[in-house]
Amino acid sequence: AFCIGLIVFSFMGLTQITNDEVHDLCESSQLWVFQLTYLVSNFMMSASGKGVSKSDGSAIVSYFLALGICVAWTTWGWVEMTRPCVESLSGTLLYKSAMAATVFYSSFLGVLVCIPCLAFFLLKNKE
Repeated sequence: AFCIGLIVFSFMGLTQITNDEVHDLCESSQLWVFQLTYLVSNFMMSASGKGVSKSDGSAIVSYFLALGICVAWTTWGWVEMTRPCVESLSGTLLYKSAMAATVFYSSFLGVLVCIPCLAFFLLKNKE
């Protein structure tokens, strides 16, 4: 439910302000492009995962692919959020939805890193 809400929130943010208006307020910002790419990639990833069997050993590849995507999105999101002029966009839905997406990816990245570390720790202590 949170992911659907985040997608709807992102659409609302993209429709509230145009990329040209973003550049008028903050010339170096790519926040609008970040949000649009975030939405498109989420739809592509969800469509590509349907009907794929994970029994052939591709689960590890999928895990590292998801980890790489999370690192990229988290990095790009925080770069956009910390630009000096982005404060002028802080009252827009675009800014708020981009912040929500960045925090979501940061949290998801934390989970992707912590689970293998925890599993390794538990397996090591079991021996």
